[in-house]
Amino acid sequence: MTSRDFSRSGHNWRALRDGEVPDDWPMMSNVLLRNMLTADGADHRRMRSLVSRAFTPRRVAGLRPRVEAIVADLLAGLDATGGRADLREAFAFPLPMRVLAELFGIAEEDRPRLVDLVRRGFGSSVMTPEEGAAFYQEIHEVLGTLIEERRAAPADDLASALIAARDGGDRLSDTELVDMLYLFLAAGFETTEGVLVNAVRALLAHPVHLEFLAHGAATWEGVVEEVLRWDTSLFALPFAYALRDVEVGGTALRAGDAVLLCYGAAGRDATWHGSTAERFDPTREQRGHLAFGWGPHHCMGAPLARMEAAIALRELFTAFPDLRLDADPAALEPVPSLMANTVERLPVAFTPRAERARRTREALGEG
Repeated sequence: MTSRDFSRSGHNWRALRDGEVPDDWPMMSNVLLRNMLTADGADHRRMRSLVSRAFTPRRVAGLRPRVEAIVADLLAGLDATGGRADLREAFAFPLPMRVLAELFGIAEEDRPRLVDLVRRGFGSSVMTPEEGAAFYQEIHEVLGTLIEERRAAPADDLASALIAARDGGDRLSDTELVDMLYLFLAAGFETTEGVLVNAVRALLAHPVHLEFLAHGAATWEGVVEEVLRWDTSLFALPFAYALRDVEVGGTALRAGDAVLLCYGAAGRDATWHGSTAERFDPTREQRGHLAFGWGPHHCMGAPLARMEAAIALRELFTAFPDLRLDADPAALEPVPSLMANTVERLPVAFTPRAERARRTREALGEG
């Protein structure tokens, strides 16, 4: 991730240059997108500098009240289910989706189309070439239209801020604007959704840590960091490309070879995380994980993702302290994805707040 022997630009992929990768390969657009994730050196520094002028710590901090309000609304929706729900569908999916829609400045009436696109495009890596081409064309149309609208009528949102960002006389091109918003959408949705699902699964499988949290022996921020290490929602990311012949971990790579970056494997590395690397332990002292990348491509959205996850988990278990898995853990199916690491459904059961309050009143009356 920090070596100058590797590039993130797909133009350095030998198989692509030699015509071995078909034009209709479903992930072709991911490789050729022009954004911070696929840029190197001065080009990457230029883009990151411009984006940092728009995606500021102040903008992230300003989202906290909205994150809290969205979480409260989603918890009310869970209450209305009567005590059983698919937590991924009812909570983990809509939270980052609604936060991103507000961050981008997408109007309420336009959000269902975005939701449909996200479900089709980021919920699975299994696409036919035709489905992949249709998805990328439609997502670029949606984001391109948003940029045109914000250029004509700027608002207080990320799209407008990216359009207005200047570094000297430099600015993002139209292609870079669309691809950058796509990157925010791709990096900010599925990853946060997976963190929430994986954190709930981990806590329900290790209830002693819920006791630690209740008594202040662990923190929700610690839970988030441990899940990011132990069961990260982004298992792997394509690709890094060797710029020259090089050896990594005893494996010889030729210039132009593509390397799949496996963040999930790194999170369980005992040589770095110690002999208990396989154990879920939110109280551990973190040595640093790779869930948000490392080096120059470290995720700019990390503070927002951490905020969303910590608020959501704290409020969820406060609202439903008897939350429990409503399925055999072995029956939970992983999402069909090369990159994402989570499950397709997370059935849970819990006592609605009104029912819990009624039981409390009855108990007090009997006392």
